[in-house]
Amino acid sequence: MERAAVARILVVGGAISTFLGGCSAGSQGEAQPSSSATSTAEESVLPTGFDGCALPQFVIDAEELKNPEKDDGWTAGRNKWLGCGWIQPRGYGATITVSTISVEQVRTNTEHVVGEELEISGRAAITSYPSAQAGKWCTTNVEMKNGSMEIAINVQPKPERSVGRHPCDISKDLASMLAPTIQSGS
Repeated sequence: MERAAVARILVVGGAISTFLGGCSAGSQGEAQPSSSATSTAEESVLPTGFDGCALPQFVIDAEELKNPEKDDGWTAGRNKWLGCGWIQPRGYGATITVSTISVEQVRTNTEHVVGEELEISGRAAITSYPSAQAGKWCTTNVEMKNGSMEIAINVQPKPERSVGRHPCDISKDLASMLAPTIQSGS
């Protein structure tokens, strides 16, 4: 029991350290397995090769994204994520992260409705949303080693920019622009 308590302290301490460190390119903020951790390496290592806080300028300009704010999390279970939330001022919020959640996990999640399974830049991808949020929320997960790139879209009640665009279409559009920027082998 004492060893598990030490592992939780290390994970929480790492989360706080990562949060205070801010978004940056490189290895800062990437979870690394601890010798005292009780989870497997696959469950504790975030995908690498993509930074949701450092989007290409053409994507920022095309979608008019603003105000990146770090978004990282260690849930009660084993899933982790790291990236940034972005605002499209007249239409939607976008959370763009790498996550330990795999495309297969999304497919088998009974709490979400699978919208579409597709391929983006040669990678398996899937859209999903909570049934109570249909038309307001959608997530696209693009397969990566150890998880996925995850793009979650929350449409504002009276969006101007997203009129006629379903949140799944917005998340797929962003995924199509961003997936080619994922480093190969990731």
